[in-house]
Amino acid sequence: IPLIWGTDAVHGHNNVYGATLFPHNIGLGATHNPSLVGEIAKATALEVRASGIDWIFAPTIAIAKDDRWGRTYESFSDQPSLIEAYTPEIIDAIQGSGLAATAKHFIGDGATDFGVEGGNTSISMQEVYERLLPPYREAVNEGVGAVMVSFNTLSHKSMHAHKEMITDVLKDSLGFDGIVVTDWKGYSKFGENDVINAGVDMVMAVDGDLDMFQQGLKKGIESGYVSQERVDDAVRRILRQKYRLGLFEHPFPDADLIAEIGSPSHRDKAKQAVR
Repeated sequence: IPLIWGTDAVHGHNNVYGATLFPHNIGLGATHNPSLVGEIAKATALEVRASGIDWIFAPTIAIAKDDRWGRTYESFSDQPSLIEAYTPEIIDAIQGSGLAATAKHFIGDGATDFGVEGGNTSISMQEVYERLLPPYREAVNEGVGAVMVSFNTLSHKSMHAHKEMITDVLKDSLGFDGIVVTDWKGYSKFGENDVINAGVDMVMAVDGDLDMFQQGLKKGIESGYVSQERVDDAVRRILRQKYRLGLFEHPFPDADLIAEIGSPSHRDKAKQAVR
């Protein structure tokens, strides 16, 4: 079974020497140009694919509500309509280049009280459905490969363990059939197996979390706290994305794409976005 590897290519393939760097999302939002943003996403995707990576943790479709939020620059806009326009362009560009895209962070990351990173989002459920959910609906309609869960709480309930939003709304109501992935150390931070039972399919087990995740989940399955059905759902979703990406047939990078990294045409798009 082939591996799948994801990366934060947040304004270009920014972890790779020589890659094209683009303005952060707040700058791309200021262009009000969905087609240009789609071209930038495609350029980024090609450079990511050239480095042998299959999955991008983008787009961030947070709707910034309070400028005190330290990650406001990750949001395209405070206007849902603009983010709804950008979402399909970016996802189509990434996935049309043979990679998986990720809509993040589900849900309410940019709408926390006083802009506190990972804080509480205390807006009404009506506002969640009317203001924050539409970009995710667009993402699901475009067949996005993954959704990453957010650090924040929603009415004081951790989003990582929020079964009503992850399973009932995202998976069942919206019909999302991709991978629900935690954010950084999400398993250990937000309830361990409660995260799995809420509908998370893949865990970002980093900084010493891997053993405790593997052992904790094994114990949860053996005790019956985590059902076999829940495990089967997670495995099915992960394998489905690997098949969609063609990793079983072509598990290795395409060396012919290396010339895409930092190509002049990509740099021209960066200059156009700045202008």
